[in-house]
Amino acid sequence: MQHHTLAPGDKPALGTLGPPRPAGRIPINDRVDPGPSALVSVNERGEPPLGKDRVFQLTPATLDAFRALRARAMATGFRESLFVLTSAYRGAAYQASLAAGAVTKYGKGQAATWVAQGRSEHITGRAIDLNLGIANTGENAIAGKFNSMAAYIWLKKNAGDFGFNPYSTEPWHWSYNVKR
Repeated sequence: MQHHTLAPGDKPALGTLGPPRPAGRIPINDRVDPGPSALVSVNERGEPPLGKDRVFQLTPATLDAFRALRARAMATGFRESLFVLTSAYRGAAYQASLAAGAVTKYGKGQAATWVAQGRSEHITGRAIDLNLGIANTGENAIAGKFNSMAAYIWLKKNAGDFGFNPYSTEPWHWSYNVKR
């Protein structure tokens, strides 16, 4: 069987190739901004934003995968407040401000553990941060608080079915990068 990595924004083809398989984190050379016309704006549940909804942006393929993952999580019985977006696409200026804040909070040596100090996966529109039931903080990750949470355990077991790859130091961060 022939395998290939989908280009940013490519929609996975359905049919004989089977479900997407995670291809690992998004390579640094692929971490480029696809531009606003390649992104879809949604609310935290992946639906069209209404009124005062917070708006997130994703590539169409990432959005489809997120919606399918969230639907399965909801069908499994998780609360509606879980598996919602807390972050998605981030432009370069916003990412730089987060990086500077991490240096202030954690020091230069540890900052890169929590916030990309260069090209973040978030700039691609193919990375998502999810609410798993507790605050998405380095302190909670270091303390191992996610490890026993049902939402995180379920996500580790099921996210790959939708093409999502984990980031080991940030349990809430998942990137969409697939091969068939």
